[in-house]
Amino acid sequence: VMLTSVGTVTVVLAALSVLALAVLESLECVGMVHLGRGKAWVRAQEAALIDAVALGDAEQVRRLAALVDVEAKDLDGSTAAHVAAEGGSSAVIRALHSLGADLEAVDVQGRTPRDLAWRRGNLGVEAELTRLIEQDLALGRTCAERRAMV
Repeated sequence: VMLTSVGTVTVVLAALSVLALAVLESLECVGMVHLGRGKAWVRAQEAALIDAVALGDAEQVRRLAALVDVEAKDLDGSTAAHVAAEGGSSAVIRALHSLGADLEAVDVQGRTPRDLAWRRGNLGVEAELTRLIEQDLALGRTCAERRAMV
């Protein structure tokens, strides 16, 4: 049990968590955790992004992309674009493209999203990837430039 003052109020605190103590002490790290800058929070948001991609939910992908890097890679070097290509969602591919994702990213096995779409027989997605990549080449636009437009 601990007595502490918060403003003019004295509070009795029992079995405080580290986070609660940090809040009372106004530690900077609390803001980082609360604002979602902790590694565990980022990983959870990246996992949620991949789940939305796998489900073909382009709107949720757009919402989550505001919180995490659409270029985040898993241990195999796969990005959200790889997952979308395998899953067969052209809408998610377009969403990722509009968010600045690298549609030509290579995983640890040297495969691009287009390779995975072709291998899975997702020919519509493969065609969409080809169209978007060629469009960027024709406009001389890079992923970084597309990300800057978001």
